[in-house]
Amino acid sequence: MKQPLIKVYGEEYLRKISFDWLESILRICEKQNDDLCKESLKKIKCPSLIIQGNKDPMVLIEHASYLKDHIVGSK
Repeated sequence: MKQPLIKVYGEEYLRKISFDWLESILRICEKQNDDLCKESLKKIKCPSLIIQGNKDPMVLIEHASYLKDHIVGSK
């Protein structure tokens, strides 16, 4: 999973952006009492299409199902 990203970004830069991404997610969760986005989902009012790849190694299918169930009018 990591090798294609290393080819694009290089190992050192990939390490940096991965660390920065993780730090950002942790700050958001801390600020929102460990809620990354659940409360925000009910605020989405525009048409939304939820797409999930069958072979996505990072995001489980349950995430797409949860989004579909909690964003009004999503498909």
